[in-house]
Amino acid sequence: MREFKECVEVIEVFDVNRSGLQFTWNQKPRGTDGKLKKIDRIMANLACTDAFIGAHAIFQPYRISDHSPAILTIPTSHKFTPRPFKFYNIIVQNSQFKGKVKEFWDMDVSGFHMYKVEGHTVQFDDHDLFEATSAQ
Repeated sequence: MREFKECVEVIEVFDVNRSGLQFTWNQKPRGTDGKLKKIDRIMANLACTDAFIGAHAIFQPYRISDHSPAILTIPTSHKFTPRPFKFYNIIVQNSQFKGKVKEFWDMDVSGFHMYKVEGHTVQFDDHDLFEATSAQ
């Protein structure tokens, strides 16, 4: 049992949230000598539980086997992923485009270099460049 615990620690897995029977193995009672133990598990690592938020194990009542059937339920919802950046090529064909870009980049933004770049891009977001150049 100690080796199993060490292995679980090394590979960094843990029990998935579960419901149903507490004890997953049932030694058929012989008179009054029956034993119940939790020996069956559904385990995952952190990456798995992050990818499949809401995954849940259900341990059902014993049937044919002396082990409880285990069902892993994985929700169908997808994890949020940001939409890809879109650039409309048509706006560069507008005669005002270069002037508007120059105007935004010439604005004074103080801070470290990357902060300045971000500050300029925020200016683009605040003043809808697409509308400004397409309203001709």
